[in-house]
Formats: sequence, C-alpha cells, structure tokens
Amino acid sequence: MIIGTLIKKKISAGEISEKIKKYSKEKIECTPHSFFRFSEEQRKIFNCEFVKTFLLEKVPALAGQQFNDNYALFYDFESGTFLKVIILFRLGKVVVITFYTIDRQHLPKM
Repeated sequence: MIIGTLIKKKISAGEISEKIKKYSKEKIECTPHSFFRFSEEQRKIFNCEFVKTFLLEKVPALAGQQFNDNYALFYDFESGTFLKVIILFRLGKVVVITFYTIDRQHLPKM
C-alpha cells in the first residue's frame, strides 16, 4: 500500500457530511478514473449520479483524511459491505477520485 493512501487523521462523519452538503450536485464531479474498478455492466448502476446522491444524502459510518490530503469515506451499503469513496475538495468542487465496495473486515482501524 502506498503511504499517501493511508489515513493520517480520523474526521467526524457529521463534519465531513456537512462540508459535502454545502455543494450542489453540479459541483460534484466524477472523472473517468472514478469508475475504473467497475465492469461496464456495473457502471450502469454505479454511475456518477449514484455516487452524488450517496454523498449528498447519506452520512458516512467512518471518515478520514489520507496522507495525500484526499478524504476516504466509508458508507454502510449492503449486508456486510461498505461503499468506500475517495474525494478531493478542489477549486470549489468535490472531485470523486474513486469509489468501490469493500467488506467489513477491510475497514481501516481508526
């Protein structure tokens, strides 16, 4: 694992959620890299609208700032799995770096 992606500081889930909610859907941006972990079929479900809605309507179970200054957010998703979303605040926007599902045992120790 690259040290930059390790979590250096736990962030209050409510605090990061409120920060994200200050942005409109139009100010949340996905890049082609956001979806690289999904197959073409999965991208029909896990698309930019899906992740924007998740960010604006849900509060993460865990959140932390990484050494590379990106934020890792972990949302309860489906039975025993979490949606991990990596974001960056840049130029008045929230940029979704990537997101994918993980099992509970892969949650970081914070």
